[in-house]
Amino acid sequence: MKRIRPSIPKVAEYLHISEAFEHAAEFDLIHSHYDFMALTYTRLVKTPVLTTIHGFSSPKIMPVYDKYRDGYFVSISDSDRAPRLNYLATVYNGIDLSLYPLQISSKRALPCGNQESFWIDGEAESVCAAGQANDGPARAEM
Repeated sequence: MKRIRPSIPKVAEYLHISEAFEHAAEFDLIHSHYDFMALTYTRLVKTPVLTTIHGFSSPKIMPVYDKYRDGYFVSISDSDRAPRLNYLATVYNGIDLSLYPLQISSKRALPCGNQESFWIDGEAESVCAAGQANDGPARAEM
């Protein structure tokens, strides 16, 4: 099969979704994070589909959620739910930072997002730990 490399991100998303649903019988569950887009395929397959909703991008997409409200949904916050949907749970998008204490070492590099690694040392340590290392002023000062 020839690989398609679309140059438009939305096209890539739909190709990814259709590929997953074309192979649905091979899976016990399809877990979608694609907002409303994958919902339109859910009634075409026997494999259960769980949709994690990361917020509603616009009220204009609600007709799709309304049509497929009998599906299975997970929210990332109790306060960001549509009242008519079949929610199974809330899975918060955060981590307990106390489980991962910062360990300072002059021998270890700390990756800062998609940027290169910086040695943990003085100013760089506080900028990286705060997640502020980017191409802005904080990075220039390091």
